[in-house]
Amino acid sequence: MNARVTPGTLVDLWDRALDAPPVERAIDALVVGLDLERTVAEALPIGRRDEQLLRLRVRLFGDRFDTVTTCPSCGELIEAKFDAGNLRIDEPEVPASSTEVDDWEVVWRLPTSADLRAIADCPDVDAARAGLVERTVLDALGNSGERDPIPDWVLARVIEDMGRADPGAEMRFELVCPWCEHSWNALFDIAEFLWSEIDSAAQRLLEDVGTLAAA
Repeated sequence: MNARVTPGTLVDLWDRALDAPPVERAIDALVVGLDLERTVAEALPIGRRDEQLLRLRVRLFGDRFDTVTTCPSCGELIEAKFDAGNLRIDEPEVPASSTEVDDWEVVWRLPTSADLRAIADCPDVDAARAGLVERTVLDALGNSGERDPIPDWVLARVIEDMGRADPGAEMRFELVCPWCEHSWNALFDIAEFLWSEIDSAAQRLLEDVGTLAAA
């Protein structure tokens, strides 16, 4: 997969994704930037999708990241500078298939962008969570040997196993606050960060074109 984003296609991507929800922006970036088929991009587990977005970002803008975050301890704003290699993405620890705990066996698959699109209009977090479980849990056998409602403590284990099977869904980097010296692993949303850079780059290109046209 090779990135083929010229200034023209960068502006085209920006124009197409400007009013789109975040899920569609991420898919558009993979389709335009890495020549993926849309159905393939939609079917990627979220962590694998984000790993591809990180690869695209490095090809477009380099491997240096500059961002701003807030210290969770003292609340001060912090400038964070790091390289792509500093983002911690653990190797998958469990197969992406099932969870067995006590008398429960839950067969599942990893969430994809298509799943996030399907729950985008849910009225609250609980409804979104239920919708995602309904889509990604393929089978669940409890004490009775039949499909039973899954208790919350079993669902918590399923979600933990999903995270371990697709660790790229939670990219993190280490930070130390210069004000209070608190250290933590900060979450990094590559899809949101890449879109902000595409937005800024496209607007700069359009301003340059306008300046040249005026001259």
